[in-house]
Order: sequence, then structure tokens, then C-alpha cells
Amino acid sequence: MVSNADIQKWQQAVGGIIAAQNELTPEELSAVSALVTLLNNGNFEASESGGYIQVIKNALPQHANNRLLQVHLKSFIALSEKYFRTRTAKPTGGATRQANMGGKAKSSGSGSMQKIIIVGITLVIGYFMVKDTEWFRNLFSGGRDKIKQSEEVVKNTDKNMQTVDKSSQTTNQSDVTTEEGVVINGVKWATRNVDKPGTFATKPEDAGMLFQWNRKIGWSTSDSIVNSNGDTVWDSSIPSGTAWEKDNDPSPDGWRVPSLDEIQKLLDINKVNIEWITENGVGGRKFTDKVTGNSIFVPATGDRNPNNGKRQFIGSVGDIWSNTQYDSNYAYNLYFDRGSYSGSVVLSNSERRFGFSVRCVAISQPQSTPPTTNSSPPGKFPQSSIKH
Repeated sequence: MVSNADIQKWQQAVGGIIAAQNELTPEELSAVSALVTLLNNGNFEASESGGYIQVIKNALPQHANNRLLQVHLKSFIALSEKYFRTRTAKPTGGATRQANMGGKAKSSGSGSMQKIIIVGITLVIGYFMVKDTEWFRNLFSGGRDKIKQSEEVVKNTDKNMQTVDKSSQTTNQSDVTTEEGVVINGVKWATRNVDKPGTFATKPEDAGMLFQWNRKIGWSTSDSIVNSNGDTVWDSSIPSGTAWEKDNDPSPDGWRVPSLDEIQKLLDINKVNIEWITENGVGGRKFTDKVTGNSIFVPATGDRNPNNGKRQFIGSVGDIWSNTQYDSNYAYNLYFDRGSYSGSVVLSNSERRFGFSVRCVAISQPQSTPPTTNSSPPGKFPQSSIKH
């Protein structure tokens, strides 16, 4: 049986896909619809499921310019791979892969496809007795920007553009090599991003530098491509390794890249409040411990494109790496944007070649917190706490 938590994640993934359906091909929409139908029927042994999943997987590179859509598609794929046990046969009917996957979905038929998906998922909710259908009625009422969230799904995406609580600034901002940090849900986090390897950014709202996974070389957050070694040629090769190695960790002394488990704790909405705010004119996400009030601010620094190193999504999207691989090409990261819906803050997985922020955690954690390791997640399912 599908867990209630995974049903919620499936809701959010499908909602994000529908919001961007004009960017999908009919084959992708057909594959999503077919999988939803199988889910609704509880047919997890269906031999054709693997083909439908592969159609969606094959199309992922076509959506490189819409990272939020990629996040939702990856979540849908991960959930499908988690529950459907037969994943080798080719799909039949309308989901057959065509040569031109780069094309956009045609307007004709997209409305009916949307209805199929809506009906299928709504029935799934009833089938598994998840009392959250209001979320879906709101979800499909006019696209992503018109989504009205139910309080049960998201309690932490409050009004945009609030004023930051200055209590998050508990560090000497003139010192870029040391930092006191704050404990949130049992994990001690730095209050600033990593800048040049071995140093922190001066202030919480400063971007710092961007890092490719398991590499110690920082890349500037200005438009020009230049790294911490002074080189100006982007490295588009795939970083190796099964975990972020100590010798490649850019964190200052006493700090390290967070584990997957520590990222998940920061996303635990039962214990952490998450909201979009502005800090001295810089937009980003504030994470606040619901018990202690301790908080950190993570700026929306955007990223560097994995293929050419180009800066993108500045001020609207933020990512912080975990030290945990997803597979040989991808690694887990915390993703957020400025949206006011549940998919706006989520555990994702991204190409290791991306340039993302590093927000480190203390090597010496509070005694009440069990030691964390480079934990391997169950299967390859991104365990999101807000979402998606």
C-alpha cells in the first residue's frame, strides 16, 4: 500500500507537472496519465509501467531550462520506481516514444489529458483514504500561481516578503573563518554560505561561492566565470566519488557539507518553520526551529548551468548540496524557490556538475543528536518533507 506521505508527494509532483503541461509532449503526458491509472487501480505489477517511466526519464534533458519542472518529474519518476515492480517492458498505445521529444505539447488533447490525470489522482486519494482532496481541487483551478494550499500540506510557506528576524544573525560577521552556528532540529548549522574554500561569506545574505558536487573549487556568483583558483574555463566533466570526500570539502575548519539526513531534518515541517523572506534586499528562505526560535537564512543565489557554467535563476531559486550521492551522475540537494505552494521547498537530486551553494554543518554536533553519516537513502526515492 502507498503510504499517506508518498500520496502527498505524488499529489505535489503531479500538480507541478500539470502547471507546466504546455512544456510537455503528448507522449510525456500520456505516460504520466497511464502511470496514474495503474496507481489508481493498484496495479503495481503492470509490465508496461517500466516503459512509461522510461518515456518520462528520456525527456528530462529537454526541460533543462525549467528546473522546477525537472524537480517534479524526478519526484514522479522516483515514486513510480519505488512502487511499480516491473520496469522493463515498453509502453503501448499513446505513450510510445516519438523522435521529436523536444517539441511542445499540442493544445488539442491537453485538456482531456489533464482531466484524466485529475480524475486518476483524485480517485487515488479516495482509495487510500487520504483526506486531502481539497488540495487537488485548488491545485487544478488555474495553474501554479493560483494554488491555494491546505494547512495540512504546508504550514510553513507564509506570506512572501516578510522582514527577517535579526536573531538569526548570531555570528561575528567580520570573521570569515569562524562561526558560532545555530542548532535547528538537533543539527548545528552555519549561518552563512561557504565563500572561498575554507571561509564563510561575510553576511547571511551574501551568496558566497558556488561549488560542483565533491569538488573544492568555488565559482564566483558574478556573471563572469572565474573560480577560486583564478581559472576562467568551466569544468563540465562529471565529478566522481560516492560521497563528498573530506579532502574535497570546502567548509572552514570544524565544519563539513551536510548529510542527507541533516538536510531532511531541516525540511521537517513538524519541527521547522520555512518561509520566503527578504534580508537586506536579498530574497531567500528562512528556516526556524519551532521550539527554540533559532533560525538561518539561505539566499536564493541561483546556480551555474552544468553544461556551460552560465549563471541562472538569480534571486528566484536556491540550492544547497548534501554530501550524499543519488547515483553516479546525480547527488541530493535542498531546492527552493519563492513560490507559495508546497513544491517550493523540497529535497531533490541534481546533476553533480551544477554549481550550487554549500551551507555547512558543524563536525561536532549537539550531544542529543546521534552521529550522522553519509547515509544511503532507501532505494533512490528523494525523501521530501514539504513536498514534493
